[in-house]
Amino acid sequence: MGHSPPMPFAAVRRVRRRLRDWWRGETANTFFDVHNSDELNSLLAAHGVAPFPAEAARGDPGARVARRVWELRADLRAAFPLGLTPAQRRAYAGWLLGQGAKDFGLTPLAVVAHLAELAADPSHGLADSFLWQPDWQKAVPHGLTRFGWDELKRWLVREYGIRGRWLNTAVRPDRFGPWDEIKLLWQAKPELRDPAVEAAAAAGDIRTFAECLVAQQEIRIHILKGRWALRLRAEFDAGLLTVPGVNMLAHYRYPSGLQEEAVQLARSLESAGFRVARRDMPVGYPCDCDDPADYADPELFDVTVMKTGAGRGLDPQYPAAGLHPRPGVYRIAGWSWELEWFPPEYVEQATLADEVWTPSEFCAAAVRTVMTDRPVVAMMPGVATPTAPALPREHFGLRPGRFLCTFLFDMGSAMERKNPLGLIRAFRLAFAPSDPADLVIKVSRGSARPDEFAQLQTAADRAGVTVIDRVMSREESFGLMAACDCYASLHRAEGFGFTVAEAMLLGKPVVATDYSATTEFLTADVGLPVRYRMVPVGAGQPPYPPDAVWAEPDERHAAEQLRWVFEHPEEAKRLGERAKRHAEVLLSPVAAGRRMADRLRAILARRGGGA
Repeated sequence: MGHSPPMPFAAVRRVRRRLRDWWRGETANTFFDVHNSDELNSLLAAHGVAPFPAEAARGDPGARVARRVWELRADLRAAFPLGLTPAQRRAYAGWLLGQGAKDFGLTPLAVVAHLAELAADPSHGLADSFLWQPDWQKAVPHGLTRFGWDELKRWLVREYGIRGRWLNTAVRPDRFGPWDEIKLLWQAKPELRDPAVEAAAAAGDIRTFAECLVAQQEIRIHILKGRWALRLRAEFDAGLLTVPGVNMLAHYRYPSGLQEEAVQLARSLESAGFRVARRDMPVGYPCDCDDPADYADPELFDVTVMKTGAGRGLDPQYPAAGLHPRPGVYRIAGWSWELEWFPPEYVEQATLADEVWTPSEFCAAAVRTVMTDRPVVAMMPGVATPTAPALPREHFGLRPGRFLCTFLFDMGSAMERKNPLGLIRAFRLAFAPSDPADLVIKVSRGSARPDEFAQLQTAADRAGVTVIDRVMSREESFGLMAACDCYASLHRAEGFGFTVAEAMLLGKPVVATDYSATTEFLTADVGLPVRYRMVPVGAGQPPYPPDAVWAEPDERHAAEQLRWVFEHPEEAKRLGERAKRHAEVLLSPVAAGRRMADRLRAILARRGGGA
């Protein structure tokens, strides 16, 4: 799937101004019914598609991609703010059939299947629209609660001039529990927030809790309805009202080290007793559209952790993620960075950040050189021991019965930094072609960097090295690691080094450059560090400046380390076992959860907040 560059925000505003009269006009109320064969055939014919019944598209897997288009394109949401609703669905469908086919490879079947899903939505598209429209969230923060649903409809009438029976019959989804609905009401109307209610919940005083809530007119009418009140009482009795929470914005659908770090952070926090509201930050690469989770939670809690690469900034991520930054939230920029030098401009893009967490002290030291007015905390993530299926080497097209060395990386993570070419050279220094030894380099998204990938493939072909270029599930990639005898990473710099940690947790001997963040968990006692010298990064390596420095691993020393693993299999096995025990303690998700929970509770206590 290709992606057009985002529309500049100035252009977005012009488009919205031009469309405002159109929204308020009669066309905005010309509703499109995908199940009306005449309407559907008219739409298809307008885009040169032969007519077919909507039923023919039922279950088309491409609908998953069509659903994701709305989340991936902020400019599209601005141009078609009512595109998921009957008011603008026909126009939006036309874009999907036209430009959407070019940008995302959407087929007519996929588009029609998506339209059928929208038609079956009891909220008539209002709920999904709200979750990804910052303007709506800003205007009616509690719009998806029982307290704000009608208010949201009235605001839409005023803002867009829409009308019609569909708006009146739109049914609010039951997305939030009663206590969360109350908190969202208080966010929208801070004057209603009653500290006595929270104090009573913390003390387990149901009588005072109920009396204070009933005193609020907006809440009383719902308590008197009974069933909602019973659910609220069940939450109170279960202690849910005092459970602390954190919002986490991350690249949940982008298979990468950043994704894995976010997943592990969330699990660690949950293990420490926190609730986690998850929000996806879309990326420009093809994403995992099979994930059933919507990752569309709002900023429900009073603290947000945003896990991203430092180069993506912080402030620009909110509109891209379709999220309005709620006032009063304490925000933590969870940045990963790989060099000792840190770009000052990244700090300028993080005015929303109150502090920074990094996955390593190496990374924290770099950020502290330019961010001196806010806390920068090294918060090593927890890494769960991978679940690796017992896959034979033949599953990956590899030869059994030979020494196998493996390296995994993402082409989007800068090939020069990951240095697979240096590993190929070191491997050939270690082993003659006649030795029963193989190297496999597993790549994700080779098409994202076609020139660099071609360079890698050429070097691998010449050296007799296998390259696997495809996005695997986490389990399958762990299966590849488990099938190897040695893991090697001759990186020039790492902000953390997830694959090194994962290989250690799988009990593999690891050969790795003795520089940057990996040195905080891989030492000579539990691995095979490789000597290096510092060199300039050089030109043509964005986002890194040419005069910054990183490591140049000693390929001859790396070859000696690889050869040692090959010639000493029993000692190497014992080294891997030591590495596993060491990593299980140092990188324990439970310990990581405690570290983060302690910091978050201190923040909440200082702000006078709780759950």
